[in-house]
Amino acid sequence: MERVRGFKDLRGKGLTYGESRHFAHLLPKAVLSFTPLKRAWQAEQLYRIILEDYHLTDPFLDGMEKGLSFLLHDALKEFVSIGLEKIEKDKPLGIKFLSLESRFGADTLLRLQTAVPLSDVRLQLARYIKAKTGAAFSICPLSQTPKNMRREILNEHGGRPFKMPFGHRMNYLCLFSRS
Repeated sequence: MERVRGFKDLRGKGLTYGESRHFAHLLPKAVLSFTPLKRAWQAEQLYRIILEDYHLTDPFLDGMEKGLSFLLHDALKEFVSIGLEKIEKDKPLGIKFLSLESRFGADTLLRLQTAVPLSDVRLQLARYIKAKTGAAFSICPLSQTPKNMRREILNEHGGRPFKMPFGHRMNYLCLFSRS
């Protein structure tokens, strides 16, 4: 619904034909790229950006690709609010903030972030595990584990996200990550 409402509101802002085509292609693709469980409220923040100034859409989507997509609902809402305040004061700096090209934007993301991509912490995890166990492990996401193991693990947890106590986590890492 947010996608349709956002595009209708954009049409009322006097877009050129080229801009209309750009957004007609961009918005559905962008919203569908959002994680399904987060899509509704991420689209809501995209809509806030569009209402403020449709020229901010691309910088915001760049920021989503660079890490904003990992923020939880309230954290993303706060980030966008800070970004919109910055834009009121200094538009170029606000754009850099939203696209995570400014130091302040990156620092704000780190402050609000509660999850990180595995690729950002893979080496640190491997070093930590080697220091604790003396064994070397190759760490990979659950999606890269053999299908039968992944299915078994996900079935144990009803296919929902889960966290395990430290000891179990080590066992699972051993199970599907040993090199």
